[in-house]
Amino acid sequence: MLLDTDSLKPIYVQIAKWLEMEILNGNIASDEKMYSQEVIFFAIYFSYMFHVKYGES
Repeated sequence: MLLDTDSLKPIYVQIAKWLEMEILNGNIASDEKMYSQEVIFFAIYFSYMFHVKYGES
């Protein structure tokens, strides 16, 4: 999943749309357990901070 940080759509909307499409496409079962909001937040936050500090290369 790629987040568009330049988009006017908030990140939580992008994640929700991605999750909806994954379920509708059958990639994730509707009753499958998912990571908590806190785990997802920290994964995104640390990924973002890495790119801020070290760039995309």
